[in-house]
Amino acid sequence: MKSGFVAKSHTADCSFELYGQSPAEIFVQAARAIFHEMTESDPETFARGQQPTYEEVQLHARSLAWLLVDWLNEIIYRYETHGTYVVDAQVEELHVGDDEARLRAQLVCLPVNGRPAQLQFKAATYHDLRFERTPDGWVAEVVLDV
Repeated sequence: MKSGFVAKSHTADCSFELYGQSPAEIFVQAARAIFHEMTESDPETFARGQQPTYEEVQLHARSLAWLLVDWLNEIIYRYETHGTYVVDAQVEELHVGDDEARLRAQLVCLPVNGRPAQLQFKAATYHDLRFERTPDGWVAEVVLDV
């Protein structure tokens, strides 16, 4: 099974197809994907000369798919209100029940520092949202408004 992400352009949207060996890896790939699309940079190059900060986030939603939307919206919120990019993440806990999914993660953040996003997102949406297990691992797709 492959691991990573593919960004797909729409007229006023951008979609991510995310791959991983576990649901937790899908969330990590989503954080990496949105950072890459916002900055057209890799985290190592972007971080040169800066110390990252680490911030904990806890989210819960009705399902893994809805949790993915909340996750991406949290990352967008941090850019817009805190002036930070989430360049990576580590999922510390992911629980999926019959009617709830919960996530606790550490976000690796860097300040914008006069480097505004090349592509700014308004929000992740529920349009064409999917999050599922396949014979090769996990795959998710999410559309974001630009």
